[in-house]
Amino acid sequence: ANRPNVQKQGTTVVENLYGVHNHPSNWDKPYEFIPERHLEDGKFVKNPNIIPFGLGARYCMGQKLAEINCFIIVVSILQRFHVEHDDLWQYEDVKELGLVQIVPEEANVKLTER
Repeated sequence: ANRPNVQKQGTTVVENLYGVHNHPSNWDKPYEFIPERHLEDGKFVKNPNIIPFGLGARYCMGQKLAEINCFIIVVSILQRFHVEHDDLWQYEDVKELGLVQIVPEEANVKLTER
């Protein structure tokens, strides 16, 4: 089992975020949005198979800023509006955006001011 050294100086290695986020060995029904898969006893459970900001030395430098801004935006919306949708999590038609996201073609959500 003498294997040749395949490491070459200057080789670019890119993580496959799409593959990790949608691989059937990591997720049951990977193409369905199932938020409950991230909860245990009603609490969020961090999963090592979620890596939206990349890995290693070249991960996204704006990760903390993005996380803080997302939190502020979601809290602001929930403080000001009541959010309604008949069937929010049951979309059949989804499309891929970029390398990471899979989103519904349309999402009809009703926001009512509190």
